[in-house]
Amino acid sequence: MSRSSPVSEAVVVPDTVYGSRNGIDLSFDTYQPKRTNGAAVLFINSGGFVSGQLVQYGAAGPSKWRVLEPHELSVRDERPPIPPLAQFSFTPLLAEGFTVFDVRHSNHPPSMLDHMVEDVHDAARFILEHAADYDIAPDRIGLWGASAGGYLALQLGLTLEGSPFSAVGTYYPAG
Repeated sequence: MSRSSPVSEAVVVPDTVYGSRNGIDLSFDTYQPKRTNGAAVLFINSGGFVSGQLVQYGAAGPSKWRVLEPHELSVRDERPPIPPLAQFSFTPLLAEGFTVFDVRHSNHPPSMLDHMVEDVHDAARFILEHAADYDIAPDRIGLWGASAGGYLALQLGLTLEGSPFSAVGTYYPAG
């Protein structure tokens, strides 16, 4: 009898809308393991200040989603998978019980950097206000990003009023 892994049991909820800018919905995807540890990580999905290029889920049937394995990750609309993207996989966090929020911001044009900073602040406030709904503790949230996402994670962690974030992890932040 095969046992399913914590990652394969994770629930993926795509496209939760937290706001809008220039008539376009701003959203994040939620990845929640079956057994959570009460902590969360906000991944700021941005490279070159273009958000949402890295997708971490795929279809698993009608209206069902699965977490992609590290070797399956690619940039939106690009195939085949790109091996270096495995470093951004959510699977290790999910396996340890972390809930992960894949946060997207508005893009340029027409948005400018100050709008993108506001967007990730708005996403964080939304998630914090709904922490109980996600079964996470508001004082057990970390931030993570790479390149532009790393820059925005640092901005968020250092400038959100009353910042509750426990940690900020970045790979080669822009700026």
